[in-house]
Amino acid sequence: MKKSIKFNDKFEPDWIIELVKKQYPDKQSFISALEKCKLGKWDCKNDFKSIDEFDGYIYFVSNENANCPGAEWQICDGLMLTHKISRPNKKYKKKRTILIDRLKDGRIGGIEFFVNW
Repeated sequence: MKKSIKFNDKFEPDWIIELVKKQYPDKQSFISALEKCKLGKWDCKNDFKSIDEFDGYIYFVSNENANCPGAEWQICDGLMLTHKISRPNKKYKKKRTILIDRLKDGRIGGIEFFVNW
């Protein structure tokens, strides 16, 4: 029996869209697809206090049986972004890697966040 996944976690893609515009200005198809990503399902790998420390994934499409015949998730390609994080009154800077997975039908399947400590 197929389990139902609720994609009801809010997501604001604006800051990622800005990163794509700066790092890949020729990737308008990714920007258009990201603009539609408003609700997803978060899968967190760590305890985080802010989005800057988040290490995990947000799914916009079910990844059940990913890339198998008949599955909704059929990967096409992706983008790798770099996001530099600096905090006021702190002496450290962090760099985060963000991977965007695009599916064959043009939708964004999900976005993975890695904090590089």
